Amino acid sequence: MLVKDSRSGYGLVSIALHWSSAFLVAALVWLGWTFTELPRGPERDALAALHISLGFLALFLAAARLGWRLACGMPAAASSRPRVLEERLARIVHRLLLAVLLLLPLTGILTVAATGRTPMPFGLPVPIPLVPQSPLLHEVGETLHVVMANFLLLPLVGLHVLGALKHHLLDRDATLRRMLRPAAGPAGA
Repeated sequence: MLVKDSRSGYGLVSIALHWSSAFLVAALVWLGWTFTELPRGPERDALAALHISLGFLALFLAAARLGWRLACGMPAAASSRPRVLEERLARIVHRLLLAVLLLLPLTGILTVAATGRTPMPFGLPVPIPLVPQSPLLHEVGETLHVVMANFLLLPLVGLHVLGALKHHLLDRDATLRRMLRPAAGPAGA
């Protein structure tokens, strides 16, 4: 089992970062939808605090994924048939998804910091000194955060999942399976 990616598949690090991000994003979307529907009070505050904490973790994971991808590159396509347009679309979706996964936590941090409060992920203060207290900045950050989550993140995740299912069910290639188990290492490794 490989830790790093190979030409033919993903290693343990890429798979762990992918699925950790997927579960974290699902939790963040659910928390975001849930706490914003609650009346102001301790339950809403607790869910909002958890959303903020997990948002910081999502930012860390997205930065780690970007760094890992820049260091390792991408494995070759699983399909042996050339599909130039499909591969370009997949690259665009992956890049947009990673950009949104970086920008969403940043707009969330902006939204909190613009209220004049210090974000407290996992109970630890993270001062954001360059963001002034500003109701307008708070409103802009919140609007960007909600719009990106609902109109960029969710459609991109949908395209990503549909692409994986298409590869698995219609093309019957190894695209999805490669993200489920790490590539095998050289014999005897």
